[in-house]
Amino acid sequence: MRASIKSATNPKIKLAISLHQKKHREKAGMFLVEGIRMVEMAIRSGWKIEYGFYTMEAARESRIESALLELDPVCNMYEVSTLLLQRIGETQTPQGIVLVVKLEAVAVELKAIMGKESPLLVALENVQDPGNVGTIIRTADAVGADGVILFGNSVDPFCSKAVRATMGSIFHMPVITNLTKGDFLRELDVHGIPLYAAAIDMTAGTFFHQDFSKASAIIFGNEANGLSDDILARSKSIYIPMQGHAESFNVAVAAGIIMYEAFRQRL
Repeated sequence: MRASIKSATNPKIKLAISLHQKKHREKAGMFLVEGIRMVEMAIRSGWKIEYGFYTMEAARESRIESALLELDPVCNMYEVSTLLLQRIGETQTPQGIVLVVKLEAVAVELKAIMGKESPLLVALENVQDPGNVGTIIRTADAVGADGVILFGNSVDPFCSKAVRATMGSIFHMPVITNLTKGDFLRELDVHGIPLYAAAIDMTAGTFFHQDFSKASAIIFGNEANGLSDDILARSKSIYIPMQGHAESFNVAVAAGIIMYEAFRQRL
């Protein structure tokens, strides 16, 4: 069903705007999906779409018109002004359509993932840049990883910027955010899965001399401070050899390099 909303005080508008904040996303169990490409991927993902917003101008574009036709039997869509949509979304130049999507589909048990044959896990400790987190999730999807685990002060992967950076992989890659570091390490021990820590440590082994073809967990740390001492003490440190004058890689680049070595070994 389609209808129109004109007031910023409408409860649906207020709820959508509140989802800019993590505490409200967690309380409501919902997050925002912005832009036509992400909307198309959300429709095809099978995730529950609560409702959405669009502008009259955007509805004249063929892709958005097609998306609205697909959404008609799925959820209520509300026509709003361009000004209202700018308040609902978080991008500087909104593409005229925003969805409110349920988080229920991400209720994934770590035990189920670790129980798979030779799982490949990617863990992030205190990774705070949403673009980095979204890119890592996207790369993990590309290499066929079994899950991405975030703990510590890592950014919420369902914030708008991180969701956009996943380019739709957020709908396909199991992402677990409700574990403590201790829980994560205990589950690795229970399932006998080795933990490899990406570290700037020339005494460590190079990443391409490790065997990622078997069950493996690879962990990446904070952009500025790296991994915590207790993680480093619990894991096998690996590093990426470098030439030139650069001191280190961006965490998303480093994660991509190491994940693709795991992918190569598993082909």
